[in-house]
Amino acid sequence: MTTMVLITQIARTRNAEERSHLDLQVNLLAERRWPSWIALVEELRARSAHGCGMDDSPKADSMQKAVDPEAMGSAA
Repeated sequence: MTTMVLITQIARTRNAEERSHLDLQVNLLAERRWPSWIALVEELRARSAHGCGMDDSPKADSMQKAVDPEAMGSAA
């Protein structure tokens, strides 16, 4: 009985680790894509604001910068 419980716990732990690793990979891919999405939104905003006197958004400029995952990990 104890052996069965241990085997089940090991399998659950392994599944949780795999799930966590996949989540990390998806998040890293999303982080790489965000700057291009923000640039696209900014381009659309600039086109719609053409002639309306709207300036570039400093917040959007800062969001377009790539994120260093290692720096994020050490900050946490």
